[in-house]
Amino acid sequence: MLAAPLVAMTLADLGADVVKVEGLPGGDPLRGLGHSELFNVLNQGKRSLAVDFSRPEGAQIVKQLAAEADVLVENSCEGVLDKSGLGYAEISEENPDLLYVSLRGFGGKNSVLAGHDLNFIATSGCGE
Repeated sequence: MLAAPLVAMTLADLGADVVKVEGLPGGDPLRGLGHSELFNVLNQGKRSLAVDFSRPEGAQIVKQLAAEADVLVENSCEGVLDKSGLGYAEISEENPDLLYVSLRGFGGKNSVLAGHDLNFIATSGCGE
């Protein structure tokens, strides 16, 4: 939830033209927090749009953006974007020079699980 937005914020701070693509329905979960300074900070300097990745026309919009991009940053669970034809294999066919950055919470048998700070702390054995 925060890894990709932070990476993209850093790229925007360094002068990159960042287009944030929010999935529908719902969009960015931080929007639901009302007036969130965290949301404002993470999204400064970015352009944004919202698409439904599950619909062919939504996936096509993302493919068109990726075809002209230098970097794509995503932090979905493994396989989520593949289902919409937006995984590395499909996207790199259109743009072989694209740097496709996947920020996963977990790997291996837990790669389908979302990872957040509290999950990491709990599974690491740290606690006291």
